[in-house]
Amino acid sequence: MKATLQTNERQYGGAVSDGNLSTLQFPVKTNAAGAVIGTGVATPLAANDILDLGPLQEGLRLEDAQAIIKAPIGGGSIKLGFAYEDGVDHADVPQDDDYFGTFAGGTAARVRTTAANGAVVLPKAARLIATLAGATVADGEAVFIVTGELTGPL
Repeated sequence: MKATLQTNERQYGGAVSDGNLSTLQFPVKTNAAGAVIGTGVATPLAANDILDLGPLQEGLRLEDAQAIIKAPIGGGSIKLGFAYEDGVDHADVPQDDDYFGTFAGGTAARVRTTAANGAVVLPKAARLIATLAGATVADGEAVFIVTGELTGPL
């Protein structure tokens, strides 16, 4: 008897066996006053404010994240996680504001996820969020990158 591991049972697409990996980039820039460009908010973010970085679609398996801090964007650490678009938690995969861990926002660097969470599949549409421990910094620039597999809608 031959045992076959069913690792691709929810694979979405099908053109090639490994063609579902997605890299999503979420750039952030602050202006001379420290306000986040493109948000429509003229005042800088303060400690514990949440920045909505963008959408994460239903069925995305969250596998990894990194932050490329080109110029400091925050006066302290930055938690990176997700919240559901409808604001309602899910029993199997609860929303988590630091799912990917915490990054230093005040130092230029490239850092990978620090959390030891296993890969989860988002059961519904979510938003990537960053929670700043300190206020935003003038003329900052960063890119948050999420890597995952598109498994298709649940």
